[in-house]
Amino acid sequence: MVGDDGVDDGRHGGDGEPHRETQPPPASATPDNGENGADSSANKGKPSSRYWSIVKEVLEAVSLIAVIATMIFVGLQWKEMGRQYEIMSTQLKDARTAAADAKDDTNRALALAQQQATAAQHAAIGNLVQAMQAIRSTAATEQLAEATSNAAGASKDLAAAANEANIVSRQLVTATQQAGGINRNVARAYVFATDIKLIPIMSPFPPYKPLSWTANITWDNTGNTPTNDLVISANCWSAGLGAPIIGIGPAAAEQHPDAFDVSTITPDDKMLMKIPDTPHLIGPKSTKHSVGCVITAIEAAFNGIGGVLNFYYYSFGAARYKDVFGTPHRTDFCFVFRLTGNGEVDYMDPATVAKENLKPLGIETAFCQKHNCADEECDAAPLRLAPPPEPAKPPG
Repeated sequence: MVGDDGVDDGRHGGDGEPHRETQPPPASATPDNGENGADSSANKGKPSSRYWSIVKEVLEAVSLIAVIATMIFVGLQWKEMGRQYEIMSTQLKDARTAAADAKDDTNRALALAQQQATAAQHAAIGNLVQAMQAIRSTAATEQLAEATSNAAGASKDLAAAANEANIVSRQLVTATQQAGGINRNVARAYVFATDIKLIPIMSPFPPYKPLSWTANITWDNTGNTPTNDLVISANCWSAGLGAPIIGIGPAAAEQHPDAFDVSTITPDDKMLMKIPDTPHLIGPKSTKHSVGCVITAIEAAFNGIGGVLNFYYYSFGAARYKDVFGTPHRTDFCFVFRLTGNGEVDYMDPATVAKENLKPLGIETAFCQKHNCADEECDAAPLRLAPPPEPAKPPG
């Protein structure tokens, strides 16, 4: 190598390469007491900084790979979620479409059912109107009007009109039963006379004794509906002093006082008492009372004279009413009864009553053998009073 003065200082070799001159290490300023050698031996077991740099680079590479792998996995999951969302959206859309179709079908079915119900209702109303028009235009109404205005042949025409009206009424009741499911025979009222009870009519003045007594008829409605337009007609007939002394209990079985036919009584009989017709209303499964006979204090006193002048009474008549369907009904009744005991017992000395063994005024009753019937049964033996005898014609 040439120095600053141009002279080769011999630092290049003969082959032209530079000469490498090894410089001796600098001398330590600290005397070597053997400690440095110990530190150098200790550092030989520890990794160098280059090693930690490589480890760090490897960890960073692994972390980068993990991040990339995670991103790839997340991307795949996101794509799968997108595909699932599309499938669920399609299914939801299909479900909504099916629900809408089902709703439309249901609405159409409901509308059709309503149309059919409306048509059926209109048809039923039309049939009812036709039936009412047919009833109004029947020959029964025309014949009944003709029978009313035409005196000649009125009885025959009225009977025919009543018969045809009865047929129409029965047909209407049948239609009502079919429409409402009502059994007329179960629902209608049934009225019967079942007993007679003695009721005192008290004086409003002291000593407040009975002025008279009424024999009240007991009426039972055994049906399930009330009566309509019920009118009770009653008659009372007494055999009077001339009648035989006839008992009503079992001991009188041979004499049969209940066999007397009240139809043989004439309207002008002096012993006949007509009770005024009285309107009544009897509810279902209920009881009412009506007057059948009026017994005066004198008659009761005669009965109390040793029981030898006891009178013997018949109470008979009819109850006419309509059921809830408008059908007329009739119940005939006939009772035979007599008084027992003494009407003064309640006002006599108790010692006398006990000594003579007196009984208070009472009544014994029995049904007549005839004229206890209802509706068609009464047609076989109608309850009518016999006509009065014709007056005797003068001689000549």
